[in-house]
Amino acid sequence: MDFKELSEFESTLKISKTAEEVLKKIENHERDFHYLNSKYWLDYLQNLPKLLKRGEIEKAYEAVRYFSGEIISSKKLDNLWLCKVDCGFGMDVITNSQELANRKRIVVAFLPPKQFGNHISEGMFVDAEFEKIGELNHPEIKSIKEKLNEVESVILSLL
Repeated sequence: MDFKELSEFESTLKISKTAEEVLKKIENHERDFHYLNSKYWLDYLQNLPKLLKRGEIEKAYEAVRYFSGEIISSKKLDNLWLCKVDCGFGMDVITNSQELANRKRIVVAFLPPKQFGNHISEGMFVDAEFEKIGELNHPEIKSIKEKLNEVESVILSLL
């Protein structure tokens, strides 16, 4: 079965729909680490048909979603910065790069949450930018592939 067929397969669509229903039921819960981790994986399952339509991937970094966003605030936390990013929805990203934390526009790799002390990062900055706000499509992701080596390292460490 090819990826397009798999993305339209009844079981794939059922997984996606069920994840969407669970996400709606938990949307008003406290945004702690367990909630954000559950939300990340449910979101991934909900978007599985769309991700499968990308076809066969060449690199692990192609298996995740990326968003272009605007940094609306940055707060210093010891040697890190907590950034509020508007990607069409709010996302908190923690970075150790003051340069990236002070940008106006940035690309965020949407990754499983990671806890840094009392703060949680919902993604990882990529040293790239697009004018739009929102999710990048597969050709846009491939256009910044030289910037995604660190993202790939993080993804491979999850496996």
